[in-house]
Amino acid sequence: MKSNMDLKQHSQAQQYALKALKTYGAFAETWLGQLDDLAARPNRKEYSPVAAAAAARTIREAVQHREQQKERCCQKCGKQVAFHEFERSMRLFQRIYCGKCFDETCVKRRNRETGVEEKKDIKTVDGTLVQSTGEKMIANWLANARLEYRYDGCLRIMDGFQIRPDFYLPQFDVFIEYWGMDTLRVWGNTVR
Repeated sequence: MKSNMDLKQHSQAQQYALKALKTYGAFAETWLGQLDDLAARPNRKEYSPVAAAAAARTIREAVQHREQQKERCCQKCGKQVAFHEFERSMRLFQRIYCGKCFDETCVKRRNRETGVEEKKDIKTVDGTLVQSTGEKMIANWLANARLEYRYDGCLRIMDGFQIRPDFYLPQFDVFIEYWGMDTLRVWGNTVR
């Protein structure tokens, strides 16, 4: 059985080890999970969880700083991208664009969206305007089957890409993209 003095020295050694680990910064990133666990343990001496939380905080700050300093290049023009440009382009397009290419892509997308709206001139049984006879057949079938659907209305992230599916069935969380009579694709959960 260990004496109180041995336990106290062990806790102090742990505290010093945590302080030393903190000095490794981003290189100690793999230890973050264990540091979080140690910081959350109520049975330890008060200074061990505090030291673990401080080490985790310092390491996270170092990792964030490393990410901000990391060199990234625009996928269109190859120009180096600042961190705020990287964050903005990843948030909207899930691709890395510099400010100029980001703006060009936004304008191009807006113009394409406007063009798509102008091509919707075929009316379905429930009054929805669609672009093709194939889409009309799908919309009519869904309406007749009394299945709620949204046509061409939402952008989704699927496998790292933005898609704008032709139909979305919210009741089943299923996307239907019509690419022609022979190529019907369904994303989402399987309907049974």
